Amino acid sequence: MLTDLLKKSVAVAAKARECGAKVFHIGIQFKQNHSDNPNGGMGILAGCKGGELFTEGTWNADFCDTMKPQDGDITIIGKRGLD
Repeated sequence: MLTDLLKKSVAVAAKARECGAKVFHIGIQFKQNHSDNPNGGMGILAGCKGGELFTEGTWNADFCDTMKPQDGDITIIGKRGLD
């Protein structure tokens, strides 16, 4: 089912900024060798390690263009798990 999740997320963030709320961006990324992946041997995090997903400095660890942090937003670095 098509839900337009990304389009709706962009609209919610824009409305939040308009109302004076802070927008937080919490990306996930791992070192090139995934040595900082806390559970690289199990579940989804094993897939991240094996597929070299969310590797710092690569396109798949960056925020997509429409959801990149804007002036006044807060970006949190250091997330290592998926939830």
